[in-house]
Amino acid sequence: MAETKNVFPGDLIPAGELSRRLGPSPSKPTPGRFLIMDYPIKSIDRFIANACTHMAFANYVNFGFTVANEGAAVVAALLAAGYTPREIYELRASGKFIPIDLIEAKTKITGRFHVQKKGADHKGLRFREAVDRLIREKIGAGPGVDPLTPVSFAELAITRPVAFYITALDLTTGAVVTLSRDTHPTMAVADAVLASCAVQPYLRNLTFTDAVGPHLYAACSNIATLPFLTAQGKAKEKRIPNFDSLAIGYGCSSTANEAGVKNASGTATQKALQAQRAQAVVPAQLMSHFIMF
Repeated sequence: MAETKNVFPGDLIPAGELSRRLGPSPSKPTPGRFLIMDYPIKSIDRFIANACTHMAFANYVNFGFTVANEGAAVVAALLAAGYTPREIYELRASGKFIPIDLIEAKTKITGRFHVQKKGADHKGLRFREAVDRLIREKIGAGPGVDPLTPVSFAELAITRPVAFYITALDLTTGAVVTLSRDTHPTMAVADAVLASCAVQPYLRNLTFTDAVGPHLYAACSNIATLPFLTAQGKAKEKRIPNFDSLAIGYGCSSTANEAGVKNASGTATQKALQAQRAQAVVPAQLMSHFIMF
């Protein structure tokens, strides 16, 4: 196997090169961990280059559960659909899936469930379209399922009963929510990804109607404590022992409280949340498992 220092590229290397450097996967994969991820959508290429390479190198598979925020939600959704970290890397390296180009309108696609619009609205719908297509390609369509229908949390759970949670901000209530098969079974997984990544002016906010009524979702923005606190809560709910020793996380080295930064993006609700979360304390043992890029 190649030396570690030669494996992590920092930037994407050509398609196929990662597999050549890593060699075949070990016959006995690393036991599952609890995955925690948080990364800005505008730097998603860097996240795929580093986090997916590290996960492939460590051969992390079968995570007990995953919590992802903003750009990391893209990776979480693809992992939940059955893609390996190496496959996600190759999707980007081969040019089949270039999230930042979709957001910046460099990649044009013909949509199944969106119309041509300008600005953040069209960007978000195009981005959602691409994520849904990849999920559908991986899981296929069961009997009686229209393959053109967006893949919901409930449908994905039938073939891939894995626990993963995507965080977003409910602007209707001002609360942080976890979008999952438990809380939003009818929501399209790609919609949850869009909701978590919806940072204006890059991507549109998401409106989703449940039994109570319509809710408007947006990105929480990158808050260092958010995925940790969410994961801790889920571990407590599931009564998981030794969570601290099983957790592994990937995040942005510049992730911090953006509320006090001049020209910080986001609504007043988002900024207030950022300020609140910035005061939370993350246990040192968890921080030691968090890899910053």
